[in-house]
Amino acid sequence: MGFFLILSFSIIPAVQGPCEESYEIYIRNQPYAGEIVKKAQDFYVSLEQFAKTARMPLRQKEKVSFLFCREDQEAPAGMSEGLLVNGKPFTGPLINRDGRVFVPLKEIAAAVGAAYYINKNTRIIDVVFVNTTISREASSGNSSAPAPSVKTLLYYYFDG
Repeated sequence: MGFFLILSFSIIPAVQGPCEESYEIYIRNQPYAGEIVKKAQDFYVSLEQFAKTARMPLRQKEKVSFLFCREDQEAPAGMSEGLLVNGKPFTGPLINRDGRVFVPLKEIAAAVGAAYYINKNTRIIDVVFVNTTISREASSGNSSAPAPSVKTLLYYYFDG
């Protein structure tokens, strides 16, 4: 009987599985300092903190959030709640937690024209604006942000 109890206690930790993975997230080379919610294989980040770290304008009008939209942008007809990104409805899932909106990092990165890189060895996730020119019409005329340098791109590919 004593052997059975010892054996069952040694099996319990293996059945419980490993602890939840923790990753560092960088957006435009800046550390993301907000809360991270992991759901299945997706990492969700606070919409407000994402906008702040990515240096993108975010505003709220009633139940619609506008990320990187023109100041005069209105919600499309029939849209009473949700998220517009660069003038288009965001179709990814949203999590409402304690009055804050969380978005899947990989999908919001794609919606703003950024690349999403995950390195499972270093446990780092990078959101990088690669091969895109981000319009600044949300804040000033028709100027464009410069693309990252070759040195910056090489850093991401070779774990700098």
